[in-house]
Formats: sequence, structure tokens, C-alpha cells
Amino acid sequence: MTSRVQAHGRQKSSGREILSLAVPYIERLPQSLGSNSQHCVLFLAADATSLADDKLFSLVNWVVDQGAVYVCVWGPGCERVHDVIDETIVEASVKLGQMETDETIIITTWYDDESLEEALWFVLNNAIPASAYFESCSAVVAVSIGNEQWGTRISAYFSDPERLS
Repeated sequence: MTSRVQAHGRQKSSGREILSLAVPYIERLPQSLGSNSQHCVLFLAADATSLADDKLFSLVNWVVDQGAVYVCVWGPGCERVHDVIDETIVEASVKLGQMETDETIIITTWYDDESLEEALWFVLNNAIPASAYFESCSAVVAVSIGNEQWGTRISAYFSDPERLS
């Protein structure tokens, strides 16, 4: 399983750069995705059912550090990951004294009943960040952790030019 970010071109409708990354475990996540985008839509495929709390918090902090302003989580235990991301974002806002508004909200969703491809379709077609991030969000990044098959499916989905139209 490669730990290298793959570029799949740009989505025609949004102009966003499309990237994917598959890593065998959380500790192999790169410090930076290497995108020129200040913010991104981030899709995360992981099995969080037996993920220890310290690993989960490490993952959530990594997601926030990547500038994710729209986060979609898929896989077993995805609701748990979603909830911790939401809690982390709210706590950070409170600490900074910057309450989220409709214009600055970081949107999070989870997909526990959809196929991987259905969730990826949503990310490409419906994941539109709040207005404060619309111009600075020029990348969609899909990350698969711990499942080589998911990484292969994500890469194949993003490599199909018809999906990026």
C-alpha cells in the first residue's frame, strides 16, 4: 500500500484538484498533503470500530490540520469519527472565541449505509463548503486508512474522467 498522494486531475465543474491517498495505518499519514489549496473537502474511509481513543484524536487533529472545511467520513464506526471531529471543531472555536456562523461552519457528514462509490459521488457532486471557504477550497482529497482495497477503489473512481466532469 502506497503512502503517496495521487493526483487525478481537476474536476471540470468545480475546478477543484482531485487527490487520493491510501495508508496502512494512521501513523503513516503525511504531515501535509502537498496541495496548494488552503482548504479542502476531505473524504475519509476508515474502520474506526476498534480504533483506540488516542489514535482517533490523532486522526481528527490531522484532518483539522489539513484545512478540511467539509469532511465526509465513511466506513465501520464512521459516526464515531464524525462526532469527534464535530466536537473538536466546536471546542477549537470556543477556545478562539470564534463561534461558527452559516458562512464559516465546517461541515461534517458520515455515510454508514452507502457504498463507497455512492459516498464518493456525494463528495464530488454535493460537498460544497460554506461561503467563507468557497474560493480557498480548491481540492478534494480522499484518504483511505488500513484497507488497500478501499484505496484501490477510490483511486479507480477518481481516475475515471467521466466522474470528474
